[in-house]
Amino acid sequence: MSNQIIFKFIEEINSADVVRLLGLCSEIHILTDSKDMKVSGKKNLKVAWTGYFTLFPDSQIDIC
Repeated sequence: MSNQIIFKFIEEINSADVVRLLGLCSEIHILTDSKDMKVSGKKNLKVAWTGYFTLFPDSQIDIC
């Protein structure tokens, strides 16, 4: 994965933009959470990211 794509993912996560975030994902994309639960498929990813942003609306990724 190129740095540009990584930075784009971070940008969309920081803006909590589920639609644009999903635009960066394929149907085989796998999201693994902190409890090692895995989610794949855009429909499931949409539910997962929406839930995450609802629970943690101020969450941000900072690159040092």
